[in-house]
Amino acid sequence: MPRRLPPLNAVKAFEAAARHLSFTKAAEELSVTQGAISKQIKILESFLDTPLFERHAGGIALTEAGHQYLPVVAGVFDTLSHATRNLKEQVDASEPLLLNVIPSLASIWLLPRLKYFYERHPNIQVDIVTGDGQMNFANSNADVAIRCLHRDRAPTQAEQILQERLMVVAAPTLLAEKPVKTPADLLSHRLLPHSTRPGQWTRVLENFDVNPELGNYGAGWEHFFMTLQAVKAGLGIGLVPDFLAEETIRSGELVNVLGVTIKSDYEYYWLCPGYKSGLHKVHVFHRWLLENLRSYS
Repeated sequence: MPRRLPPLNAVKAFEAAARHLSFTKAAEELSVTQGAISKQIKILESFLDTPLFERHAGGIALTEAGHQYLPVVAGVFDTLSHATRNLKEQVDASEPLLLNVIPSLASIWLLPRLKYFYERHPNIQVDIVTGDGQMNFANSNADVAIRCLHRDRAPTQAEQILQERLMVVAAPTLLAEKPVKTPADLLSHRLLPHSTRPGQWTRVLENFDVNPELGNYGAGWEHFFMTLQAVKAGLGIGLVPDFLAEETIRSGELVNVLGVTIKSDYEYYWLCPGYKSGLHKVHVFHRWLLENLRSYS
């Protein structure tokens, strides 16, 4: 025997109107006119052969039949929404989420935290490749790229997800030999620059009224994970993003020399082409990433 189901648009209009107790708010939610909501309600009442709302000058109220019908309809919509979300997750999960991420962020910060993402979203597999050049999605299978860019050179479609803050770090053994009690004491150490951050040591030293021309600058490193290893080895004092140094600071391997962080000219950006931004796996990872970066803002 075929099911005798009510018109779906009419049921949607009823559920929204009943939840808001307003045809106007229901129309706004469903992006239709108030007249369209009223028409759909009348269609449903005719189908059910009973009024669902009492209309009066002060607004609308549910009839006894409306009160009985609402929880059933809402439950059906909740079940449908849940089933749709689960199915969408399964479809999305058939292909891994492919991230193209700058190397230091991937190796130092992201990889150790992926287990927490998998605990919450076991059906979404994340694959990571590293890269730090300009991203061209037309020549890549990546769903998302994460880049660190100068704030004046970020593409308009990029979403800023983190402002970079730098920390002056050193090995405790190095400081034991030559303590740094004031910013000027940095000049007695080899300062390790970063090849992608030209001029950052100059800005930091000038921020503390120290003449950068008196600095003793060592070799430059291409990636922050290299800088951190060099600092651990006692090759000099480094300037690295706080969120990349936090574990080594917590473990006591390195020390935040000045006890502060300094805002840099660089920011971290989320890049995703429009045709992939609606994917469930992209949305879920984006939300998780922002939650985990919030403590650094």
